[in-house]
Order: sequence, then structure tokens, then C-alpha cells
Amino acid sequence: MALLQYIVLGVGLYIYPHYCKEDLHDSALSGHASLNELLSGHPQQIYIALGMHRHVFLALILQLRSMGHSESQNSRISLDESVVIFLYTCVTGIAIDHVTERFQLSHSTISE
Repeated sequence: MALLQYIVLGVGLYIYPHYCKEDLHDSALSGHASLNELLSGHPQQIYIALGMHRHVFLALILQLRSMGHSESQNSRISLDESVVIFLYTCVTGIAIDHVTERFQLSHSTISE
């Protein structure tokens, strides 16, 4: 009888995550909120995260826009967020799983 209970418990623990879905990206800081936090936070914070000071980042965004870059029609994120994600990934060198968790976005959105 105890063996049967362990088998049922094991099957239940195996099946549970497949039927009871939980949001993976559940932080209050989305990509846009992370960007706002970097831009309005301590000046050293944006330098640590992106490898450049706030005024350099803003100048980069202005330059990209003046060159005709903008949000694509299919993109769910802004040009600013795209650049932040790119720079953050370059500076930290972390895997896409960590980037998706940091910015609360899916793999497909990050990879666009």
C-alpha cells in the first residue's frame, strides 16, 4: 500500500507542472520598467548595466532615430528597450535565459 502511495505521489509531482501552468515572467519590472529604472536611477547603475553613462545612451538613441531606425511593426518592444537589452547582453555576457528573466520577456521577443 505504501508503495502505491509513493507511485501516485511521484506521478502527481511529475504531471503537476504540465497541467498547472505558472507565469515564468512575473516580476513587476518589465522591459520598459527596467529601462525607466535605469534612466531615473543612480547614474552609476546605468553605467554598470550598459557600459555607458546616461547621456551617452540617450545620444545613441537620438543618433539611431536620426539614421531612420525605429520600432518595427512586429516588435512588442521599443527601440530604447531593444538597445538596452542588446547592451546589457553585451556587457554582462549572460545567456538568453537570464536576459529574458531580467527583462520579463519571452525568448522570441528577445531574439527578434
